[in-house]
Amino acid sequence: MILTKKSRNVRLMDIKSKAVTNGNKIKMVSDFPDMIGIKHICQALGLCSRTVYLLLKNKKIPGFMIGRVWMVRKEDLKIYMDSYIEPEHTPEIEGDLHDYYEDEFADYPDILFTDQIEKMLNVSNNYVVKRLKDGRIKSFLFGRNYRTPKQFVIDYAVTEDHQSDRRRFPHIK
Repeated sequence: MILTKKSRNVRLMDIKSKAVTNGNKIKMVSDFPDMIGIKHICQALGLCSRTVYLLLKNKKIPGFMIGRVWMVRKEDLKIYMDSYIEPEHTPEIEGDLHDYYEDEFADYPDILFTDQIEKMLNVSNNYVVKRLKDGRIKSFLFGRNYRTPKQFVIDYAVTEDHQSDRRRFPHIK
């Protein structure tokens, strides 16, 4: 299924009302069992399983493992969905956005490795390396490792390229 802008907006409306379309049926999140698995979380959020696993691993969605299976309490999913739809602060002006990211990333060192950039932007290693290689995130290559000044990551986070990714993929910071 190809998501167009219109279908994405419809999907977000479904999430806001906590309704999930399953074929022709509309299933409310409140109809889910008390403990929800990956499949239901993917349906509720409209995300792929890999993204959900990443959110669980990074503790963005509170969950726990039973054996090798991730489970989330229904109440925790509802809380995450409410915060997912209405973020606390979305800066509108580029200068304000720059200040926002400087405050957000203040705890990180001045020179960053790719794994630190992943955590900063809440993205995958492939996302970071692709942008380092094509020069969208400026960096220095030392041997086989990229070293990136924090200021370059903040400069990238303010760009329209990153902001459009944030609109397309809401889990990205």
